[in-house]
Amino acid sequence: MKLIAKAELIIDHNDMITISDNMQIEDIELGEIELDRRIVLNIREKAAMLIRLIDNSSDIDYSYPPRTKHEINGGYKIAKRKGALLHEVKVYNLYFRFRSWYDGTGIAMMCRPPKLKEEWIILLPDNTEHTIMSERKLYLDIARRYTLLEQIMDPDEQNRLIHNLNKLNIHERCAQSIMHEFGHILHWRVFDNLQIRESYEIYNWFYESGYLEIVDKRIPHLKRLEPMDQLYILKESLVEDYRISLNNDTENGIFILPNKICYSGDFQKPELLLEGVDIMRQMLRSIGHQSTKGSTHHLEMNAIHAARIIEKARKGARWTPGTISITEQDVKHNIENLRNNSESQVASSLAD
Repeated sequence: MKLIAKAELIIDHNDMITISDNMQIEDIELGEIELDRRIVLNIREKAAMLIRLIDNSSDIDYSYPPRTKHEINGGYKIAKRKGALLHEVKVYNLYFRFRSWYDGTGIAMMCRPPKLKEEWIILLPDNTEHTIMSERKLYLDIARRYTLLEQIMDPDEQNRLIHNLNKLNIHERCAQSIMHEFGHILHWRVFDNLQIRESYEIYNWFYESGYLEIVDKRIPHLKRLEPMDQLYILKESLVEDYRISLNNDTENGIFILPNKICYSGDFQKPELLLEGVDIMRQMLRSIGHQSTKGSTHHLEMNAIHAARIIEKARKGARWTPGTISITEQDVKHNIENLRNNSESQVASSLAD
């Protein structure tokens, strides 16, 4: 099959590294394939992973520099030290990006493959130094505008942001991606334990937990988004708050990077961030370990893309952080919308 050959070619050229639980890194090289049965089995495992991620329509992109062993080792150790239970999951470093069910701009993803009781965190190739520079400039420019021009951000908070961004290096930035993706693993474990799977059930979980309301207070005009887009924003914000909580707990209140979804409200009213983190902790309490009943995947949202959405929403009309735009009636309407879409998809699949 063409797809299997593609997977074998990628692996034969040493395009993937697996990080094992004891932090030993195994390099897969063509010359070792016939010499070590353990490595042969490892290659088969990686080939199976690629086949589950990539189809014949996927566009493989080698233009991004692969992450080095040095970066991955450091990022893995930091994320584990801060509390991400990486011994429960598999972490892969992929040496290419691909475009099929996503646009190819993300730098990390979480995957729970169908029919396998496994959870994967996949780091995609990235020029991490460039990412750090771009994100630092993004948030510093926004904070400067908020502080000097719009005068809606306290200068002390601007200084705090600068202090946090100065903590970034290639290891710390890699760790932030790993912790973000582990947050996705955790919320899917919660969904499994609560036996909720459909989008309307998950939306209602966010509403009943109070997280929908706190996110509504932290980003401009959440109400204007379609229900599925709101749900995506809620998931991304939740795992960003989880990532921040790990930093706060181990770094004496440091958040390293702001919540890429909720930064606008958090910059102006930092207490909103603390409230969001507190609610997130309550939501993730009902977590089982390695509960992988269904297949799913999540891609880390690009920070610059997220900021474009947020800043465009701010310009549309006046918005004050801490205010609520979504009413109880809106919630009922959105849940009904998601329920109807879910039922329509089921009916369509049965018809096929």
